[in-house]
Amino acid sequence: MPSLILLNRSIFIDLAQLSAGQQSLLALPDEPLADSLPLDGFRPGLLQMFSPEHQPSKEEIDDMVWLVGREDGDRLLPRLIRYIEARRRHQELWTAGLTGFAGPLHALWGLLDTIAIPAMVERLRDLRPETRVITWDDVGHWPALEVPDRVLAAVLSALAP
Repeated sequence: MPSLILLNRSIFIDLAQLSAGQQSLLALPDEPLADSLPLDGFRPGLLQMFSPEHQPSKEEIDDMVWLVGREDGDRLLPRLIRYIEARRRHQELWTAGLTGFAGPLHALWGLLDTIAIPAMVERLRDLRPETRVITWDDVGHWPALEVPDRVLAAVLSALAP
């Protein structure tokens, strides 16, 4: 039977604490920007999503910022952020998909996430009590980047027969 493993995502968009950058992008028209954004402006927002104990190296954050701007990708951000609007419109479908999933469901959650706050995993646990939840007190929005060894161990455990 297939299983599902979730890592810190805004599964209940009504609880999401959008960053200032996300809110700014949502305020822009739904079209590509004429000019590139100042990429250095992404650094503070990205860094805030990591826990204080697991900050990325300068090279890692440089790579993340570079990827945002690769092939003018930053110009598409006002269009890409529209997934939030779709999630708001269809939240009931998303919730039904999670709670009605027939297989095992696992949630691996960094409790220092400033966007996908701990209340999300608590709501999931309330709606689907059989969900196996693993939380980490010292991890933010990026568990797979912050503590890849822990994520790997949890995924292997979840997939074990």
